[in-house]
Amino acid sequence: MKRIYDFSRTPSARNYTASDLQALKSSDKKLSMSNPSNVTELRACLDAPTAAEIVDRLKERDVLLGACGERRLRVVTCLNVDEEAGNRLVAELTTVLSG
Repeated sequence: MKRIYDFSRTPSARNYTASDLQALKSSDKKLSMSNPSNVTELRACLDAPTAAEIVDRLKERDVLLGACGERRLRVVTCLNVDEEAGNRLVAELTTVLSG
């Protein structure tokens, strides 16, 4: 960890500094950010499936979504998608994410 000062001028530590992030822009490395407030939330962030894994699991349940990046899902609704279909999506997504 690199030692830095936060906005209140309190000593702190970070994995990446601003110059580190600028250097990463030209690399293939991707970063994501989470702000867990406790150990349970931290574990959930680390153990969460990727968007592609979620898409595959939902496809097995006849629910079609798209993956837009490693951690982002794309849901497209059409005029014929009603409240029942939306409720099914939420239920299936809840089932898939709860393991």
